[in-house]
Amino acid sequence: MTTIRTEEPRDAAAIRALNEKVFGRRDEADLIERLREDCPGLLSMVAEQEGKLVGHVLFSPVVLETPGEKDDLLGMGLAPLAVNSRRRGEGIGRKLVENALLVLQVRGCNFVVVLGDPDYYGRFGFEPAENHGITCQWKGVPEGAFQIILLNTSVLGNSRGRARYRREFSELA
Repeated sequence: MTTIRTEEPRDAAAIRALNEKVFGRRDEADLIERLREDCPGLLSMVAEQEGKLVGHVLFSPVVLETPGEKDDLLGMGLAPLAVNSRRRGEGIGRKLVENALLVLQVRGCNFVVVLGDPDYYGRFGFEPAENHGITCQWKGVPEGAFQIILLNTSVLGNSRGRARYRREFSELA
């Protein structure tokens, strides 16, 4: 049985180890720790099986810069998502994302963006952000890979702009 819950302080070392193993490098684990230290408003959720952490997802604030409009819009960015390689195919990533999206909706989050596989994230309702006139801050993103899900459809309206992740993402090696 898989339990999905919000990260607790005791999970930090296991989250680091999982992300290092899944991504084969320290960058994502370092990013998570920097965000945890410097960024209020994170949503970090874990998946446990038999007391062991087998999955993790992190959401951090994203700003939709809307030139010519009064205010920028606030949302969240999904990254990273890590699932133990021996547990892939069990729906752990799906459970993490679905539960987190529900939490974010209850919190009043306007939208979530993700840079990832359109086939995978499309199953949650993500669609190409370009369909809404929203671009990614980074150049060279494959077509359709930068995606959005609107959790509050009335907020975006006709807004267009560039989604900007926290500075910690640009500091990745």
